[in-house]
Amino acid sequence: MAQLAQHYGPVLHNAGIDLMICRHMHNNLWIGTEKSGFNYPVIVCSNEDFMEVKLDSRRLNFKIRGKESQLVYYQSMVLE
Repeated sequence: MAQLAQHYGPVLHNAGIDLMICRHMHNNLWIGTEKSGFNYPVIVCSNEDFMEVKLDSRRLNFKIRGKESQLVYYQSMVLE
């Protein structure tokens, strides 16, 4: 996370984004706004898994699945 913060944090902070989606890290993480150090949350998918993202008018849903398509992690974000 330190590498993300150092290289992308300042640029994205000023870009007004709502969420950072990262890939090819070595573990799955959800880092809420209160812990990310930014004004947006961060979701990270490992290099071993894949992420499904579904959006409707009220929610953004993330499912991280393993090599056999098993559910590894789920996170839902309410849209404002």
